Amino acid sequence: MATEMQRKNRIAGDLAKKGVPKNVIIGILCNAYAESGIDGLSPFTGESDGTGLNGFGIWQFTSFGGANSFRSYIVSAVQGKDDLTAVDIETDALVTKTTTFGQWMTYYLPSNLKMSWNSFLKSNVSWQDATKMFCLGWERPGNMYGQAVSRQQYYNRVMNGLDLSGAGSGTSPNANKPKPNTSKQDDDIVDQILKDKVWTHTELEYCLSLFQDMLAPLYDKWLH
Repeated sequence: MATEMQRKNRIAGDLAKKGVPKNVIIGILCNAYAESGIDGLSPFTGESDGTGLNGFGIWQFTSFGGANSFRSYIVSAVQGKDDLTAVDIETDALVTKTTTFGQWMTYYLPSNLKMSWNSFLKSNVSWQDATKMFCLGWERPGNMYGQAVSRQQYYNRVMNGLDLSGAGSGTSPNANKPKPNTSKQDDDIVDQILKDKVWTHTELEYCLSLFQDMLAPLYDKWLH
């Protein structure tokens, strides 16, 4: 049985080999800890939320779609495999099968961070944004706008002993695109939270973090 450290670095190494940059790896791992950290990132972690949409694996691949679901694919693929081989299979599937199973939804991403799955995997976003984006675009848990921020709490656990050698810094998928209208961006986020009809401290914190990100360049310019 592999240790948590071995699994974590196996995931990071597998992602780096596929060209996933450092900050995106960190964001993906922050979400992994939220989903299977209780079992040390075990690729065999299973859970039920009581709705029948049971999750399985490191990122809790969903059973939405029944026999043809992402979960069913993963359960079959790792059956009888050893621990680290199962980690390799699930990490490869995360990268190569997410689009096939329609798991990535750009609809839930903030306007300035909307991008395809493949663009996300090569992007130079911050680890904080990568954590938010994976939570909103891939995981979509209950209270996802709050969790998009709260999942950043796993950063220290992720970074403890993490080997990111071989991982690059990524490229900007928006390098040649005009900057988004910040008013529209703010409206998009607020609209999503209103649709949830639940206001929590963490959701408000998420909005605040976006405002801080937008104001940071102006603040930096004012300081200098």
